[in-house]
Amino acid sequence: MRQFLRISVILTILISAWACEKDEEQEETPQKKITATLNLRDVNNNLTSSSWSLPEISATRQNGNITLTAYNSQSGEIFSLRVPDEGAAYYTNLGTDNDLGYAGWRKNSNALTWYSNAIDPAELGDFIMEIDEINETANTLSGTFFTVVHSPENEVENAIFQNGSFVNVPIVVADENDEITETKLSCKVNGINFNPNSIDVTRDLNGSFLILTASNSSTATLIISLPLDAVNLDEFSVGSGNNELEVSYQPASFDAQSGSSGTVIIETHNQGAQTMSGSFDFQVGESGTPNHSITEGEFEVIYD
Repeated sequence: MRQFLRISVILTILISAWACEKDEEQEETPQKKITATLNLRDVNNNLTSSSWSLPEISATRQNGNITLTAYNSQSGEIFSLRVPDEGAAYYTNLGTDNDLGYAGWRKNSNALTWYSNAIDPAELGDFIMEIDEINETANTLSGTFFTVVHSPENEVENAIFQNGSFVNVPIVVADENDEITETKLSCKVNGINFNPNSIDVTRDLNGSFLILTASNSSTATLIISLPLDAVNLDEFSVGSGNNELEVSYQPASFDAQSGSSGTVIIETHNQGAQTMSGSFDFQVGESGTPNHSITEGEFEVIYD
């Protein structure tokens, strides 16, 4: 009986210690977020105030700039901050020179983008961003911001972001050669270069995916769905399941065949610049039977 009690006590201690370790791990896991108070002025000069945040946020260090981008893939709302990369520092821009830093905001996928740089050169811009910390170990940044973004259509409408803060934003460091300047795609189909001569990028009806469509001179067509809520280094399985990406390949003079297995990797997604790049490797066929191998796939897209 004593031995049983001793074992029970030891198990209780071990379970408690394990639970404490799990709690500590959860506490140590950084939560990325961006928040602010949004004061929105309409065309009638009415001002409304509300708490504001966006569910996804990331940052890039590229071409001598730090760009922070937050977005909501469902509504198409995007908010971005860009400053010259001088590390953890205080940045301000009271004029029209974009190189000193600026903010951009698009309320939804059907709206125009509003910017912090003034419409009239005689007026002052409104942009402040302070990067309090760049965590080199976790590769994240945190800080605060204040900005006023202006409607490009009139002088009355604007949006004031007050008491803004961003915490534990993951950073992707990119080389200058990684800058995306055009939409392109390359791959092999059954070991033969696909060589597209037409590439189109559209959004699906719900605004949740980019539809990348490429055709070659023989009228064969490749279609790949790219999630707009994807972040850097996201990997997606190809197939017909609920959580799998839909892809298809239509050989010339034949019906389209759906993806049965494989992966699509989103290597970079800059929501502010509206660019995406990645790679893919998958099989397509009828009734789950693979008939064609799509390999060595790479893409870069610019979207609206």
